[in-house]
Amino acid sequence: EQAVLMSREAQTSDTALFRKDLPKSGAYSAIDIGIRVTNGSTSAVNLDILDIIKHLSLVMNGNDYRFHVKGQDMYRQHWMKNGRPMPASFDESGSAVQEVWFRMQFGRYLGDPLFGLNLDRFNNVQLQIDYDMTVWGAAAVTTFTTATFTITVIAHQFPYSSRPVFRGMMGLREFWNGTSVASGDEVQSLPSSNPILALSVSALEDNVAEATDITDI
Repeated sequence: EQAVLMSREAQTSDTALFRKDLPKSGAYSAIDIGIRVTNGSTSAVNLDILDIIKHLSLVMNGNDYRFHVKGQDMYRQHWMKNGRPMPASFDESGSAVQEVWFRMQFGRYLGDPLFGLNLDRFNNVQLQIDYDMTVWGAAAVTTFTTATFTITVIAHQFPYSSRPVFRGMMGLREFWNGTSVASGDEVQSLPSSNPILALSVSALEDNVAEATDITDI
């Protein structure tokens, strides 16, 4: 089943940490998050909507982060894992509405009966979206129109009469990021709080060819 938890709700602030408490019970296979923002009346050249999403997070019981990923990495990780990106509309023209979708998937695939999110196991489950529309400056005709950051949240849930007993859930967390100042090796210890299914590594730099920043992993 698909349950709409929020439908195109515009936020009054251009930079904020948005919080949404999820229902107290239910069995979720995934949560889809849609973000819409309106360009300034003149243009929004080179202003990537993904860059204004600082983090997408799913927090259990106040401080247990099961998802905590930047917008750029969340979009690309889904693309890499599933072979195609989530729907998006990127546009640099004046007054255009840009839109991008993200998916927090709690199982191996949508509808996985063995792995998913059982809301009954937690006192509180909260969706958080940390965003900043002013990353390139205040709202203006060449950036984004103020108060147009709009959120839609759709839950993919199992019917009440056929909720599975999950063995666990899968999450996605950024555990290290940094900016290099020279060539060399970056050595990182892995987090030990949960079993690890896979690791993703990305490097972003303007006007640099692939396989230049990262030579081997």
